[in-house]
Parts: sequence; C-alpha cells; structure tokens
Amino acid sequence: MLQPMLIVVLRLFGLTIAGYLLFRIPIVRRHLLSPFVFIVLNVLFPLYFIDSFTAGWHAALNVGWIWMIVFFLACAIMLTVQTLVGHALVNRVRGFHSDQPRHFVVLFGVQNVGYIPLPILQVLAPPSLMVYMFFFILAYNILFWTFAISYLSGESRAKFQFNMPIAGIVIGLLLAMSNLYHFVPHAIQVTVHYAGLASINLILVVLGGILATIPRADLRFRPEFGRLILWRMLAYPALILGILAIIPFTAIRPDLVFGLRLAIVLEAAVPPATNIMIVSRVYGTEQHVHYAGSGIIITYVASLLTLPLFMFLTTLL
Repeated sequence: MLQPMLIVVLRLFGLTIAGYLLFRIPIVRRHLLSPFVFIVLNVLFPLYFIDSFTAGWHAALNVGWIWMIVFFLACAIMLTVQTLVGHALVNRVRGFHSDQPRHFVVLFGVQNVGYIPLPILQVLAPPSLMVYMFFFILAYNILFWTFAISYLSGESRAKFQFNMPIAGIVIGLLLAMSNLYHFVPHAIQVTVHYAGLASINLILVVLGGILATIPRADLRFRPEFGRLILWRMLAYPALILGILAIIPFTAIRPDLVFGLRLAIVLEAAVPPATNIMIVSRVYGTEQHVHYAGSGIIITYVASLLTLPLFMFLTTLL
C-alpha cells in the first residue's frame, strides 16, 4: 500500500509544481492560463464527474446508498466545525491577532476538497467511494458558493452562484440514477472517459497555475499562518484520525474501510481552497488577495510534509 501511495503523492506534487513553474513564465501566464483553467474546470472536470458517477454508481448502491447522505452531511458538519474553530481563534484566544480576521476564518474553515483528495483517492480507493466523495464535493460547492462568498464579500444574505463542476455532478447523478448513460454511443462514452482521466491530472496543473499568479513580493509569513498550520493541518487531522481509529467498521468491506478513513483524514488534512483567492480577487481588495495568497502558498508548502504523514498514519489503522 505504501508504494502506490508514494507514487500518487509524488504525482500530485509533481504536476502541481509543473503547473506552477509553467505559469510563472509571464507570457505563458498572460495568454494561456485563463483559457486553460476555463477548459479544465468547465469542460473536462464536469466530464470526469459524469464518467465516474456512471462507472461507480451500482457498486456504491451495493455498498449502501446511505453513505451518499453520510458524506454530504459530513462535509457540511466538517466545514461548519472548522469555521467555528477559526472564528474562535480570531475572537477568543488571548494574544491572537490578524489584520484580516474574515479571511483567516475562511482559510481555516474551507479546504481544498477536490483538487488534492480526488487524484489520491482515484488511485487508492474503490470506485464506490468516489461516488460518495462527489456528494461531499456537492455539499462543499453549495456551501462555498453561497455562504463563503457572502461572508467574504460582507453581504448579509447568502446567494447561490451556479458553476460547471456542480452541473457535472448533477448530470452524472441523473444519468447514473436513470441508467440513460447506457444508451449513449460507445464512442462518446470512451471520449468522456479519457477526457475525465485527463482532467484529474490537468486539475493539478491548474492548481499550480493558480498558485503561480501570486506575486512573490507579496508572499509574507504571518504569525497566524503558523497557528493555522498547527491547529488546522496538524492537531485537527490528528483528532479526526484518533476518532476514526476507535470507530468500528466491522460491517463494511476492508478495502472500503480504508477508503473511508483515508477520504475523511485527507479532507481534514488538506490545505485551504484556492477558490478563496479567486473570490478575494472578485469581491475584495488587492490586500485581501495578497493575504489569502500568502496563506495558501504557505499552507501548501506545509502540506508537502503533513499530507504524506497523515496518509501513512491512516495505513497503520
């Protein structure tokens, strides 16, 4: 198990670093980053959801449809708890200071639920688990594109913003439930399949490209980022791992048990979402963008150590 885990982690960080280095080149970033991100996020990534939903749907039903609801609720609970803890750190911990408390709370509460965990789980977990993960991501998208952007923009009323990854999840779910995908011509199914496989790699290049947009001069370590790494990326996933270690999973297949534990631990350990920087650019000031970008870069560097650590500890269970 450790060898494929090491390979997938190396691929994860290798593709992200490749995207970062490629789009650090000014002319490439100016002319290619926007269309590249648009195609991967709005075309290929939705096709990945459609292909994976239809491929793993029956296996997921055989294991139990209740896990779809469990993963949806798990995401809502996890994001809520993380946000509350981040809010408590900003407002109730003596000596804690941040000149951007609102953005710190979002950095603490909203993690990268898809770009990092999905490529890892795609290799290490059974297809049925991927279907459950899509419900986790669906809950995340609903919460992020309503409450998170409203919170960052300072609006009192949440409003939902539709996006193509949600469309891919919904279309994939409807096709899987109705079994209509069976009537799609085989050539189209093959095209969708390989486009989906490509997206799971290219999404990591996108991640590196987004990180490359952060000016080096604006990268600055702040004391609260150290606390973010300590509490959010070390103590919190360690607590989640401890809870999972004592929960009995005797009624579930062993391969799915490992996948379930790995999925939850990964979601607890991954760094903040790069979408935070994008939303900061749309609804905030340059100062907000630089603050969010610095926090994201620093936590992603820290994840080079913390993610492999918690993946290894999960195998010990």
